[in-house]
Amino acid sequence: MNATIAFRNLARNRWRTLLTAGGIAVATGMLIWTNAMQESFLLRMVDSAIGVRVGHLQVHAEAYVEDAILYHSFPEDPALTETIADIDEITAVAPRVYGYGIIGHEARSQPGQFVGVDPARERQASTAPEQVRKGRWLSDAPAPTPGPREVVLGFELAERLHVTVGDELVALTQGANGSLGNDLLKVVGLLNTGNTLVDRMSAYLHLEDARYLLALEGRLHELSLRVGAKHDQATLERVALAIGTACPQLGDADDPTPMVTRTWRDVIPEMYAIVEMSRSQIWIMYLIIFLIAGLGILNTQRMSAMERRREFGVLLAIGLAPGALARIVLYESVLVSLLGGLLGLALGAAAVGYHATYGMDVAAMADQGGESFTYMGYSFSEPLYFDLTASGLLPPVIVITIVGLFCGLWPAVVSARLDAIRAIAGRS
Repeated sequence: MNATIAFRNLARNRWRTLLTAGGIAVATGMLIWTNAMQESFLLRMVDSAIGVRVGHLQVHAEAYVEDAILYHSFPEDPALTETIADIDEITAVAPRVYGYGIIGHEARSQPGQFVGVDPARERQASTAPEQVRKGRWLSDAPAPTPGPREVVLGFELAERLHVTVGDELVALTQGANGSLGNDLLKVVGLLNTGNTLVDRMSAYLHLEDARYLLALEGRLHELSLRVGAKHDQATLERVALAIGTACPQLGDADDPTPMVTRTWRDVIPEMYAIVEMSRSQIWIMYLIIFLIAGLGILNTQRMSAMERRREFGVLLAIGLAPGALARIVLYESVLVSLLGGLLGLALGAAAVGYHATYGMDVAAMADQGGESFTYMGYSFSEPLYFDLTASGLLPPVIVITIVGLFCGLWPAVVSARLDAIRAIAGRS
C-alpha cells in the first residue's frame, strides 16, 4: 500500500520525477559504458603481453629468475617437456632461448634481442606467428647450411634498419662460451604485435639457429606454457605447483639446476598492479558520480517533502502513523532512483552492446591521426570490442538504488516528525 501511494505521488509531478530519473539514468549509463570500455582495454593489454611473449606460465632455472642473463640456462629435457604437456590444463609448451646483440648491414645497425623458438610449438603457445603482417613465419626446419638463417623482425626494428622481406642482415653477439657469435640472416617476415618492446627489439630465429649463434647447444632459457580457457589465478597456481612437483631440478646430482615455475603475474607484476589499480579506480568514479546524483535525489525529495507539509499534516491528523508516512517518503526516493537506474541500465546496455558488435576505433585517439594508439608500451590498432556481462551492468543499478535509499532517510524522518496542527496551519 505504501509503495502504491509513493508511486502515485511521483506520478503527480511527472516533470520533476522524469528530470531526476533522467539525471540518474545518464550517470548510470555512463558508468556502465566506462566500466565496459576500461575492462576491455585492460584485457587487451594483458592479452597482448601474455599472448605474444609471456604466456600464462613460465619455467626457468632459478638463477635466471634472479638474473635473466645468457649464462643462466638449463639442459633441454624432452621427457620434462612431455611431462608438462601431459598436465590436463596445459595446451601448449614452447621452448625458447634469448640473447642480445647487434643486427644490421653495411649502412645501418641496431641493438636487438635474439629470440630462439620452435616455430611449430610457438604457433600453439604464442600469438606472434599470427601477427606477421608481411612475409611469413619461420619454417619448421632450420634453413640448410651454408645459406643464411631465417629471421622474423619486429616491424619497428625493420623500419630502423630500412629493411624488408628478402633483405639480408648480419648478427653479432656474445656466445655463452665466451666466443663471438655471428651469422648471416635473411628476413622472411615482419611482425606487428602491438607490444612496443617486442616490435622494436625482437629478431625471431629458429631455436637451433639461435642456439648455434649463442653457443647454447642442448640448452634452454625458458619454457612458456599456455593454459586452456580457464586460466584464473587459482588454476595457474595449481598448475605451477604440479609442475614444480614434477621437475624440482634438472641435471645430474653433481650439478643440479633448481627450477622455478611462475605465473604471468609473477613474471610481469607491474602489469598486474596496473590492472588492479585501474579496476579500483572505477570505484572512485562511482563515488564521484553517485555523490552528485545523490545530492540531486536528496534535493528533489527535500523540496517535495517541504511542498507537501500541509498534505502530510492532514494525513497525520486523520490517523496515518508517522512510521507509515516515513516509509512513503522513503519509497518515493527508492522508486525514483530505481527508475533512473533501470533507464541507465537500458542506455548503458545499448551503448555497450553496440561496441560489442561493431567495436570502438581506439586508433582515433592517437595523436595526429596515427594508425594506432599506444598506452604503457602497448599499441592498439584494432577495434576494441566490449563484453556485455551482468557483472558490468548490475552494480551501478544496485548502488544508485542504495544511494536513493540513504538520500530519502532525512526527508522521511523530518516528515514523520511533523506536528500535524502546525503543518496544516502552515507554521512548520
